This record gives sequence, C-alpha cells and structure tokens, in this order.
Amino acid sequence: MSARRKRGGATKQAVVRLDNDVDMALLRRWMRGRVPMHVRQVKEPLVRATNYNQLMKGVALDKGKDPRVSFLNELDHFKRIKSLKYEVPNRQRMKYVDGYLQKLSESYHLTNKRANKLLNSELKTLEDNWIARHGKLPKIPNDSNISQTKKQHLKEQLSAYNAEVRQIKDNQPVTVYSVPGGTNFDYLTNCIKLLNSDRAILFSIDIEAFEFDTKIITEIGISIYDPRENLYSTAPITRNYHLIVSEVLQLRNSKFVCDYKDCYLLGESFVMPLKECCAFVQALLNYYMKPSTDNERTWSRAFVGHNIKGDIKWLKDIGVDFRDIGEPAGELRPYKEEADKNEPVYLLDTEKLYCANYGRKGSNLGRILQLLEIPHAFLHNAGNDAHYTLELLKRMCDVQYRELKRLDDLEHIATKIEKLNKRAKEEPKILPMSYAIAVANKTVKNFNDSNNGKKRNNLVQQTEFGGATFYNDPKEAFLSTFSNIKT
Repeated sequence: MSARRKRGGATKQAVVRLDNDVDMALLRRWMRGRVPMHVRQVKEPLVRATNYNQLMKGVALDKGKDPRVSFLNELDHFKRIKSLKYEVPNRQRMKYVDGYLQKLSESYHLTNKRANKLLNSELKTLEDNWIARHGKLPKIPNDSNISQTKKQHLKEQLSAYNAEVRQIKDNQPVTVYSVPGGTNFDYLTNCIKLLNSDRAILFSIDIEAFEFDTKIITEIGISIYDPRENLYSTAPITRNYHLIVSEVLQLRNSKFVCDYKDCYLLGESFVMPLKECCAFVQALLNYYMKPSTDNERTWSRAFVGHNIKGDIKWLKDIGVDFRDIGEPAGELRPYKEEADKNEPVYLLDTEKLYCANYGRKGSNLGRILQLLEIPHAFLHNAGNDAHYTLELLKRMCDVQYRELKRLDDLEHIATKIEKLNKRAKEEPKILPMSYAIAVANKTVKNFNDSNNGKKRNNLVQQTEFGGATFYNDPKEAFLSTFSNIKT
C-alpha cells in the first residue's frame, strides 16, 4: 500500500493502495496533527493493533523459507559486489596509522604518569590533613565488643573521608581511561586499525521503542557502509533505511523523549507490518553479515551502535535470525593483512569507545556528536540515529580527524566535556529567531499582504523530510531506493 507525503511534508498525495489492517482515518490524523498519544489512549490502539505482544510471537519468517536467502542476491549490482575479494590496502596509509598509534601510546603513557603523580600528591595531602584533624584515618574494626554508637561514628567518618577522596578524583584535570597495555587501549587501537584498513562492512542499527512499554518496537533504523561499494569513491556511499512498524504507527513518545518518527532526513521512511519489517532486516543481514564464499570471507564484518547489545536483543525478540552469524564479539582481534576465515562478526560500540577514552560523563549520542562537532538533527528518529552513530564511529577512528579535533589531548577534551555539560544544564533549547518570525508572519496577516511576490507558504523554512510510504512487500520497499539497478 502506498500513502505518500511529498518531500518537505507540506502536501499529501492521495492514497494509492491501502492495507486492510490500516485505519485510514488514523493515518490522516498522524500525517496532519502528529499529536502525541496520552497514556490513557494507549490501551485501545494496542488492542486495535491485534495485540502487539501476541503478534511478536508469530513474527518469525514463514515456514519453508531459507533464513539465509536474501532478495539482494537477485540483483546484478549486489551479485557483482559479493564476488569482490579484499586486497591489501595502501601500505603507506597503514604505516602512518601504526606510527600515529605508537605516538598515541607514548603520549597516553606520559599523561597517565603525570596524572597519577598529581593525584597521589593530592591524596597524600588529604591524608595528612585528616590525620592532623582526627588523629588517624577512619577504619571500622571487626571487634564485636565495640559499641553501636562508636561504629556509627566511624562509619560517618569513613563516608566523609571517601567523599573527599571522590571529590579530588572528580576534579582532576585529566584522567587516562585508555592506559597503554590495558583492554580499553587495545579496543581503541584495534577499532582504528580495522576502520583504516577499509576491510570492515559496517552495519549500524538503532531501535526506537514505546516509552511506556519498551517491548514495543516502533522504529528500526539501519545504515550500512560497505567498502566493496567504495573502492573508487571519493564521496563515501552508505545505504540508509528507516522502518516504521505499521501496527503501532499511532503510538508516539512525548514524556521522556521527543517522537520524530516522521522526521527522517535521509530519504523515505517505509511503513510496514512488523513481520515485513523483520523480513526486511533479515534480508539485509543475510546479504551483508553472512558470508558464503571464500571471497566474501576475506572481508571483516561489524555491527555498529550506541549500546549495540540492546538493539541486537530487540531484533532477536521480533524474530530476526542471528544463528548463522553466531554471537558477535565485543573484543576485536589485532589487525592482520591476511584474511582470517574464522573471524567473528564484531561489535563496534560508540558508547564503549567513547567511555574507553573519556569516561562516562556526556556519553549520550547527542552530546558526543556535539563534542566531535558533527552536524546533526532530529535524534531519536531511528534512521537518523543509525546514520549518525555510523558517522561518529568513522570520525572517532579517523586518524587525521582525531588530530584535527585534538581528540587525543585529554585535558582539552575533558574541559570541553565539562563546558558542554554545563551549557546543557543552564541554557534553554534555542529556536532560531528567523524561523520563529517566518512562522509568525505566515499565520498573521497585515495590511502589507498582497497576492504579489512569493507564496506565503514558501516563506517558511522547511527541513526536507523524505515522507513515508506504506509497503506490504519488503523487496518492493528496498527496490524503491534505486533508480538504475537491474532486477
């Protein structure tokens, strides 16, 4: 079924085809008003959606269908890509990366040494001052004869002392979370090497769920970078998809996060039944993440996400089959030029990568995008989030971008994080004045109004959203993204 909104979201086309399970009045209401659902309104729509939780139990692919099959294999373009074998990249580039990582190791080692020296000095000063005031450091003895009053007093002293210790640690100008030789540093260096080798097929995922029942998936976002499609490209090609579950189309978040399901910035959203959403994702997984030939096994593969394990669990819950993929590996193997045919599918988690570098402060996706100065908009749309997460990973692992943005200057980044967190707490959200004036002028007539000049609706700045289309066939939805690929 196809019910379209023209790009820009200002005008709607007539419905061309409509699925029997879709309430047309509900569709019009969603496209026009986009009013968030209140809690008391949730129960009835869920019943009308044929009981979503029961629906999930029957979402697995039809019996008799091979879960390894993908309709992408029927297209000449994707057949050709599958036949490509990984060739060793520019060795000069990898040599530069190795030199960069060696300098990074030395820099982090020296920074950690200085930071520990400063921290130990301040802790020693605290200890000396505490002893001067209280006679000794607080310690709760195991003596059963000590009175409860005395024990309580010692507990309070110990709590006060530990609070001062924490304050000193929190106020350190720099903390090295990726100490060379540790697991965090290994994760960082292996991520950088893997992405710079241009060997990894990156499959970025984001899931949006209903805020009052997170078992209910409302959106699925996927963004894929395939180096086999970028062998000669100066402008990297990514394939971006945004799926909206039609059975719960009317459920909208508003209490804890904004609902931007109709604000996809990278093309057209596909509105499909949950079962077809599952089949769409399965087809992509089968093609990109399940190698079947020796040439395919020369490439690495990784799921990308911001706290990616939760998104994969959601996909498994709706029936997406991960069995042939195996359990994705959170730890990366060191990069080697020769292909490893037993290499697992990796998990590249931008949250983990950030925390391994800079700690947990400001670790949400939006704040990190600000920190790295990556333009972004309409987060909490699953398609946008999947795209921005992929872009974030690529920049965090780009050696020259790291140097340009001083991402290895830990004191500089720590100061920047504190400033961003402070601004987020103290400053209101900003709507550009020009936009507010344009909206006001469009809706309020004055004596200067005439029929001359531009149409009034053209004076309102409009973000060019891709609109949404209903589909019952995941292959048809996929093919709609192409204009020149032979079927």
